[in-house]
Amino acid sequence: DDSSLLESVMELLDLPINRLAVIRRLFLEQEHGASFLTSRFANDESIKGPFRNSMAFEVHNHKQFRPSEWGEDINSWVRLRAVRSATSNVDGTSKQGVILEQDMNTLVENSEERYSPSDVSRFAGVIAKEMSEVLSVYFPNDVIEIDSSATGSAGDGER
Repeated sequence: DDSSLLESVMELLDLPINRLAVIRRLFLEQEHGASFLTSRFANDESIKGPFRNSMAFEVHNHKQFRPSEWGEDINSWVRLRAVRSATSNVDGTSKQGVILEQDMNTLVENSEERYSPSDVSRFAGVIAKEMSEVLSVYFPNDVIEIDSSATGSAGDGER
């Protein structure tokens, strides 16, 4: 199993694990990604004013919260970036849309903590559920369909 392989590698290399992270990157196909984001996250005054005719738009949000199934606070980052051209990993075609990146990780303040291979596996399972819950807060299921087969070509608390 994965945890015994990880345990063997940790023992062999004598590597402590003092931070844990799970990062997920998705592509949301949207013909007008900037408009999609401003209509979702900006008020009408801003949409008609400074964000009018936006060609690009980004939202970054950082929170800290304690998942009910994990015994310590974690960082939760959500980054949304409208892109005019993203390349599908499946067929190589370009698409317009929004790159959504979620990054959940243990706090640097707790980096003296040492995690076991079973902690790593448990963290991954807990965070997978948390990421889905956070995503549903930002984008209720009836608003978007997610294409996880595509990624962008442009680099990289409470829910």
